[in-house]
Formats: sequence, C-alpha cells, structure tokens
Amino acid sequence: GQGVAKNEADAAHCAHPPSHQAAEGQPDAGRDWGVGAPKFEPLGDLHRGVQAVHDKRDEELPHVEFHDDLKILYTESGCENKKVVFLFNETQLKDESFLEDMNNILSSGVVPNLFAKDELGALYDGVRKDAVKAGIEETPDALFGFFIDRVRANLHIVLCMSPVGENLRVRCRMYPGLVNCTTIDWFHTWPEDALTSVALKFLASVQLPEGGVRENVAGLFSLVHLSVIDASTRMKAEMKRHNYVTPTHYLELTQGYRKLLEEKRKEIGSASSRLENGLAKLEDAKEQVSSLVVVVEKKTVTVAAAEADCQELLKVIVVEKQSADAQKAQVEADSERISKEAAECDKIAADAKADLDVAMPALAKAMAEVDKLDKSAITEIKGFNKPPPAVGTVLEAVMIFMGKKTDWATAKTEMGASDFLFKIKNYDKDNVKDAVKVKVKKYVEKDDFTPEAVGKQSSAAAACAFKEVEPKRNALKNAQKTLDTKQKALKIAQDQLAEVLGKVADLKQRYDTSVGQKNSLRAEAADLTEKLERADQLIGGLGGEYVRWQASIGGFKKQYLDLVGDCLVASAFLSYAGPFDTVYREDLVGQWLEKVKEKALPFSPNFSFVTLLADPVRVREWNMQGLPADDFSTENGVIVTRGTRWPLMVDPQAQANKWIRKMEGDALSVIDLKMKDFLRAVENGISFGLPVLLQDVLEELDPSLEPVLSKSIQKIGTREVIKLGDKELDYSKDFRFYLTTKLGNPHYTPEVSTKANIVNFSVKQEGLEAQLLGSVVRAEQPELEEESARLTIRVSLGKNRLVALEDTILRLLSESTGSLLDDLDLIKTLQQSKVTSDEVSADLEVAAKTQVEINKACEEYRVAAIRASLVYFVLYDLSRVDPMYQFSENVAERCKVINYFHTLSVYKYTCLGLFERHKLLFSLLLCIRILTNDGKINLQELDFVYFGGTGADRNTQKKKPEWLEANGWDNVSEL
Repeated sequence: GQGVAKNEADAAHCAHPPSHQAAEGQPDAGRDWGVGAPKFEPLGDLHRGVQAVHDKRDEELPHVEFHDDLKILYTESGCENKKVVFLFNETQLKDESFLEDMNNILSSGVVPNLFAKDELGALYDGVRKDAVKAGIEETPDALFGFFIDRVRANLHIVLCMSPVGENLRVRCRMYPGLVNCTTIDWFHTWPEDALTSVALKFLASVQLPEGGVRENVAGLFSLVHLSVIDASTRMKAEMKRHNYVTPTHYLELTQGYRKLLEEKRKEIGSASSRLENGLAKLEDAKEQVSSLVVVVEKKTVTVAAAEADCQELLKVIVVEKQSADAQKAQVEADSERISKEAAECDKIAADAKADLDVAMPALAKAMAEVDKLDKSAITEIKGFNKPPPAVGTVLEAVMIFMGKKTDWATAKTEMGASDFLFKIKNYDKDNVKDAVKVKVKKYVEKDDFTPEAVGKQSSAAAACAFKEVEPKRNALKNAQKTLDTKQKALKIAQDQLAEVLGKVADLKQRYDTSVGQKNSLRAEAADLTEKLERADQLIGGLGGEYVRWQASIGGFKKQYLDLVGDCLVASAFLSYAGPFDTVYREDLVGQWLEKVKEKALPFSPNFSFVTLLADPVRVREWNMQGLPADDFSTENGVIVTRGTRWPLMVDPQAQANKWIRKMEGDALSVIDLKMKDFLRAVENGISFGLPVLLQDVLEELDPSLEPVLSKSIQKIGTREVIKLGDKELDYSKDFRFYLTTKLGNPHYTPEVSTKANIVNFSVKQEGLEAQLLGSVVRAEQPELEEESARLTIRVSLGKNRLVALEDTILRLLSESTGSLLDDLDLIKTLQQSKVTSDEVSADLEVAAKTQVEINKACEEYRVAAIRASLVYFVLYDLSRVDPMYQFSENVAERCKVINYFHTLSVYKYTCLGLFERHKLLFSLLLCIRILTNDGKINLQELDFVYFGGTGADRNTQKKKPEWLEANGWDNVSEL
C-alpha cells in the first residue's frame, strides 16, 4: 500500500549521503530491519549495493567492544570506501554512552577517542592515495578530515526505536542529533488490507470449503487483530493496563489457525473412526448372533440324532465284541498250544541235527575208505577160510544191504563178483528200505562195529564198517517236517488271531469314531451356545456405549464441519487473550463469534475455548496440582501449555507459581535474575529437556535470555542448536520455560510482548472466594475439608479411569481381527473393562452424592468467604489510586518482605556512623536479638556465650586438674 511505498522511498533516501534514518514504531511493524523481521532491508539497501550491517549480539554490549565495532565500520566506510548501513536496535542499548557516540556520528561523524594515536597512521595510509588524487594535502589533519568526510558519505545509521514510554522523548532531548540529523520514519500498525493479504498467503495451503470461505477467514483474521487493538486501548483507559498488539501476534494467529485446524481435524477424524470401527464390530457381532441362533438350533437337532445313532451302534458293537472276544480267547489258546508243540519239535530237530552233525564226519570218512577199496583188499578178505568175528559181522551187514544171505559162502561168492566194488561204492545210501534198516540195526548197535575195531582184523572190512547215518537224517527230516507243520498251524492260528484282533480293533474304531463324532457335535453345540451367551453379554453390556457412540459420531461430524469457525476463534484466543481478564475475554469472544456468524462460517453455537482445547483429564490433574477450577484459570492453563511463545505469567498472588511447581515436580529448576548462575540452569534445561521457572521478573528482562524467548533455533545437519551467550547448545524439544512476576500491573514493552506470551493470572473474585471458603472450612471443620479434598481426588481419578477404560474398549475393538466372537481373550477383557467401568460409575455416583452433602455443609461458611474476597478486592482497588498501596492476601509473606527491607535499611543507616571494627559486632547483636525474639535461641546458652563460667560455685565443683586454669575449669563445669 501507500505506507509500504513511503517506507521504501525513505529507505532509498537513506542510501544517499549524508543521510540517516530513525525508524519508530512497534516491533515487527517494519522498523526492526535487522533485528526483528528484515522487511525493508533488501528494498532500501542490498539491491543498491549497500552493505547492511547490524549488531547480532544479544547480551549487553561493553563500551570497549562497541567501540571496536565502530572502528570496523569506520575502516570499511572510510578506508575501503564501502557503503555501509549500520542497523541498531534499542533493545541492544543498555548503556546510554552508546547513544552519545551515535549522536556524535550523526552530527559530526567524529567519535572522540575512538582511535588511539598508534592507530591513526594506518587510517592515514588507507586514505592517502585517494586524498592525493582529490588534491588534499598530506598533513594528518587534512587526511583525517578526508577520512571523516568519506565516513559520513558512506556510513548510514538506521536506529530502530520504540515510542513506548518516556525513553524516546528523553533521548531526543539529550541527543538532538537523533532528530536533527535523521529522517524519522514512523511505522504504523498494519492496515486491514495488509493483514488480509498476509492471511491469504498463509491460508493458501489450508483445505477449506469452496464459496469464498478462504477470503472470509482471511478477512476475519484482520478484524480479530484490529478488535484486540481496540480492546487494549479500552483496557488501558479503564484499568491502566498496557497491552501491545504486534504483527507477531497476527502471524502467530495465522500459523496457529493452520496447525490447530489440522490437529483438531485429525483428532476428531481419529475419534470418529474409532467409534465407527467399534460400532461396526458390534454390528457384526449382532449379525453373527442372529446367524448363531439358527446354527445352534440345527446343531441341537444334529447332536440328538448323532446320540441316537451312537446308541444303536453301541448295541451292535457290544454283541459283535462278545463274539470277537470268545473267538479271540479260542485263537489265543490254540496259539499257545501250537507254540508249545512247535517248541518241542524245534528241540527234537535240534537234537537230530546235533547227532547228524556228529555222524556225518564219520560217514564222510567211511566213504573215503570205501573209495580206497580195490581188488587186493577184497582178495584179502576172500583169503579167510573163516572170517574173524568182527569181519564176519561187517560182511553180514553188507549182505543185508545187498539183499543176500548172511552166510560166509554167499558173502565170498558176492565178493568174487566183478561188480562187487562198484555196488559197494555206488550204493544208494540215501534211500535204504525200512526193512533193511531194521535188520542192520542189530549190527550197527554193537560196540565193536566200528572201523577202528574191524580194522584190526581187516582193513577192507573196516572200510565197510560204519554206523548208520540215514536214520539220523530221517530223524532230522521228520523233526523238521513236523516243525514246519506246527509252524504253519501256528501261522494260521496267528493270522486268525490277527483277524480277530483287527475285527475287534475295527469295532473299537467304529465305536470311538461314533463317540468322537457325537462328542464333537456336542462340543460344537456347547461352544456355539457359549459363544451366543458371550455375545449376548457383550452386546448387552455395551448397549449403552452403542447408543452413546452413535450419538457421538453424529456430533463428531458436526464438530468437524464447525472447526473452520471454532479453530479461528480458539487460535485467536490463544494468541491474543492472555493479558486480558474475564470481562474483556468474554467481550472479545462475543465479537469474534458475531463476525464468524456474519461471514456465514460454520461454528459451534455453544463454543467454548476450554471445551475445544482443554483435555478434561489434564484439567482435573491441574486442579489437583493447585490450579483453581474456574474457567478463567483453566483458560490460562491452556494458554500456558499450548502457546507457541513461552508464558510470562502476571502472578501477584503466586497461584501460577505454585501450580507450575506442583505440575512439573522435582525436575523443575526454579531461578531468578538475582542468582549468579541462573543461565547455567537455563542451559541445562535446554540441553537435557528439563523445565525451568524464572520467577520474580520485573518489567525488563535480561538481554541474555533473548535467544531463549525468541526461540532462535538453528538447524545444523540433523541437530537443532541454540546459541546462548558464547555457547552453542543442542536444543531439546522437551525443554519448557516459564516466567512469573509478582507485579500486579506490569508495563512490558512491545518487544517483551512479542517474545513472551503474557498471561494474566491475577486472582478473580470467584476464584479467591472458593479458596477462602476452603480456608474457612479448614479452620472451622478440618475433617469436612479433608473429606472434601479426598472426594475431589477420588472423583477426578474415577473420571480419568472411565476415560481410560473407554479408550481401552475402543482400542481393543479397533485392534481385533476376524470375528469378534472368536476372540475369547478380547471378550473377557472387554467384559472386565465394562464391569470396571460400571463399578467406577457407581462409585462416582456415591461420591457425587457425598460431595453434594459436603458442599451443602460448606456453603454455610460462604458468607464469610464472600466478605473476605470483597475486602481483598477493595484493598486491591486502592492500588489504582496510588501505586504505593500494594496488598496481598498472604499477609505473612508481605510482613516478611517489609521486615527484610526495614532491617536492611536500619543496618545501612546505622553503619554510616559506626567504626569499621564495630560493624560486624552490630550485625551479630542485631541477628541475636531477632533470633531471640523468634524463640530460636536458648537464653541460658546465650548467657554462657556472653559471660562464660563467671559466678560459678567452686565449692560444688569437682577437683580441678593441675594443668587447667581456674577460669577454664569454671567454664567446663558450667557447661
């Protein structure tokens, strides 16, 4: 607009020598070129080739360091012939001598004693060449004059000053160069069109309904900002309270609206989704219940039929099993008998084989001897007229095998035959007739019928004299045959037994299968019935939640649409409402809601800042931690915990201080600006994410806290760092910073209002009335107040538990997969949660009734609380008559302050007339007298310190040691 064009023209004028500028106005309105938001720096300087420089230090500038900075500027602009703009903000002006130097620069360009004598030579050499070209003499005075002229031509001073307070008037009177040698540029409050333009830029990425909603929201932003300015003006006129509204508040409003809208949309959307999911699960369970009823009826019929079939099969199985058992017993008996016979046969076969194993080697040997027989051997036998008895026995046996007579003549005749040897060697010994075996048996059984005995009489006869082998073979063969027969019979019996056992097993399997099917059907029917009962219990138990969730979903949809207007008013309240009291807050909210209605934006008719942004569970915790339960205090709690700027709490009654201490607990570091190492506590809080409370601040804050208040966080790689003094600290997002002041009506500059969120914690009449009522009841009926306190905590914890239980139910429903009725653990947990919820609800009803009775009893003392609060506020109103009148509801604390300052004043005044050696004695006497009055010193011990053992009765003393003096022994005895 026109204001911007004018400011740009003034900035352009500043670039022409010798010109300087004084930018007046609130911070961030455009005047803080190098400190706040450098809005006109590129317009007025950089694009014209002018180097813009401003002091970036946040701490108080020592005078020597300030002169060092000026030397650098003079060298660049004078020796190097560079055009430089020096931007200097009054927040860095902690020494008025700086302004004296600035006044000299503006008026003459010469700062006395800026350069030492030994530094002037370098300056002369720096400008000598250009001075000679310009026709300047090379004398020191001429060169220095040329240097100063060049500095005045190239160095442009831009002072950023605030018109708030008396400082600007005083400085302009004391340093006329600030007015006479500068172009004063007054930066006014942003106009409505500029505010709207900025808002539209921030709202470009916000998803809003069509139909001009975005433009209407942007227009409302500017109206909100201007309405707060008007309210601040009224509050100053009516209550003498100062509040400065800067563009920082407006930017916070636009950014806060965008974030809050996104946050609440996500929150409500998530809550609605959880309820919809819970309802869907319950609906699915209801449908399954309807199906289960039909399935259970069918299963009941099926189970009954299966039980009947099973009983019929059982009868058949019993009959068949009796027959099978009898057959099994017979087969087992046959198997046992056959097994015994088989064992006997096996034993016989073993014996036969053993005999055969003995006879076979002899047979082999005999056959070998037979093979050796020849005609000479036969001739030898034939040569006997009458053979020896053993030889005759052998020949008789041979004749029996040949089927001949057993006499010697026949034997001799047969031996004379040509084929006798052939018949002997090829006799079929394996197929001997039984009759022959019988006849030969008597010979074989003779003891002398052995090759050894016969060989003594005839070797040829010995070859034919061998025991009978074939009977042994036959015995073995018969035994094996009998064994095979028995084994076959045993196998048949075993097969029959296996068949019988298989039949029995088959009968058993059929029976088990039938029983298993019956039991399975019965278990399935029981499971379905149990599942149906659980489903009925679950659906019946969550019936109340089902109805309430349905209503809540409809409410969530309406809330989601109304967020456009609700978030606008809430973000405005969060950014602007902190310094105001209840009356002004209600008036502002009323104005804003009326404008929202005029712009046809959706909003909640019963809008409440606390309802929208305060978590009920968190609020109850705050109340237990000492925050009053009235809406005004709750609003302050929300502003403190949700604001983007660190809270500066106006807390004359120390309510906020006590609340912060209890809320943060032992982790809180409490500091004040009088502590030498208060910055170390801030550094630790920043690095380790700990809360820090800076208490008892006055109207001016230490400049070293500037980076913390302005949150000057830089991102270096993956690190977030903040520079505090000369230290670079890793910034923890868990860090929290609180500031409190006991000043009842502090006047903070716009700079402080911009960097800190000022929150008015001054006690309200209703809040003080409630506190005083508790004090009166505590004094009159302490047991009643204790019971009330216990009930308050009990109710608060119960409500918190109810919220947690409902969250648990919704979470379990949302996390469940598959059928809800199949998850037994989930159903048990849900039922237990519901039972616990009902128990807590019932307990809360009892507690609520008890609380009503207690409150009724306490109300009898409300008259005293009302009168006490009225008296307090009458005293408080006297402070508006004269600032000298300062009162507090905590008289004891006030008396401590009065006693401290009075004692200190008396001490200082008295010390003016005392010798130096007596000052310590006076301090001791004063301290002893105060402690004695407080009852903290034993008078007898004090008398001993004063007088020792003087006046002790030595007659009652014990004998004095020789090495100790009498006075010393008196002192010891007195002790």
